[in-house]
Amino acid sequence: MAVQLVAWIQGATGGFFLLFSVFVALATLPHLATIVVVYNFVAVVCYARFLARHWTTKNLVISVVCVSPILVGWLSGHRLHPAVPFGILAIFFGYWAREIIKDIDDLEANNGIRVTLPMRIGILWARRIAGGLASLSVLSLAALGPVLAHHSMLVIIPYALSFWPFGAVAHALLFGHTSGREPTLIVTGTWLLI
Repeated sequence: MAVQLVAWIQGATGGFFLLFSVFVALATLPHLATIVVVYNFVAVVCYARFLARHWTTKNLVISVVCVSPILVGWLSGHRLHPAVPFGILAIFFGYWAREIIKDIDDLEANNGIRVTLPMRIGILWARRIAGGLASLSVLSLAALGPVLAHHSMLVIIPYALSFWPFGAVAHALLFGHTSGREPTLIVTGTWLLI
């Protein structure tokens, strides 16, 4: 009974803050940023109800939700810097790979609850797909390079350092040398880009 009450309170609190974020967005943000916030609200509610059950929607929805704070910031700032779209792409593909990696790690826990990509196509092919997505992160970073060429070292150094985590994840997944640190490396690369 107490566990159910705690779960209900957590759900109600989360729902309140999600709804509150939509109202704040409507009152303060530009139109496109508001659309992203509303998408997040709908995506999180639908994810909890039914999207999390199948691999075709599960990982993609969470990847978009994870990158959306950066997207909202960029849209709210009137798209001031041309490098941001490349960073958003790098983070999006990285988080998509991260979600697949987490599904590989949670293969037994997900059994009977949801259908994940590793369950559908096997661990080897799921790793290859995640490695391909991490490689797209690295390619997005490579495309970002010329845009940042004339910036200060305070911008260039974290950008250059972000190649290592995303590249290490792509290499580990594609060549079978995973260590379990790949999700952490993706978060590290994201923080360096931010």
